[in-house]
Amino acid sequence: MPTTNPIRLVYEAIWSMLEAQTEFNALVRTTNRVKYSGTLIQGTEKETLSPTDYPYVRVVATAMRPHLERTSNGSSLEILWKIEISTGQRQFQDLFDVEWAIYQAMSFWRTHFVGLAMEAGGYTVSCRPAAVRTTLGDPAVDRGSRGWSSIWAGISEIWFATASLGT
Repeated sequence: MPTTNPIRLVYEAIWSMLEAQTEFNALVRTTNRVKYSGTLIQGTEKETLSPTDYPYVRVVATAMRPHLERTSNGSSLEILWKIEISTGQRQFQDLFDVEWAIYQAMSFWRTHFVGLAMEAGGYTVSCRPAAVRTTLGDPAVDRGSRGWSSIWAGISEIWFATASLGT
């Protein structure tokens, strides 16, 4: 059964946005995309990665900022997320290629986000990257390798009529 939960819809829309980008699909194998949605974790979540597991990408929800009665009749919810990229390599090429594909995909955020919140009685105001941090050998992202990794922090914001939240 399809969900109308806007938090789930945002998570799914981030993946939809990424996977609509041809270059992203060419660079990141399906088994190297970790999705925490549905009843099973899609992709291969591993503690350590082998050379065929790169580049490795996962989308993780990090926080929310609820704003009840932000205006006289509206409430909003900011959903914070991050896209983690691990290359397993010490050369920049793979990292730069995946980052560019993500940046291009994000330019089409409206295509993937505008309609989804309407299903939940709201509308998306924005989906934007907030910061990108690039490191060499971050154990939390690299999973056992000493390669370049990047974390794209982002924010999606949805507004609702406050009266519609209780129905």
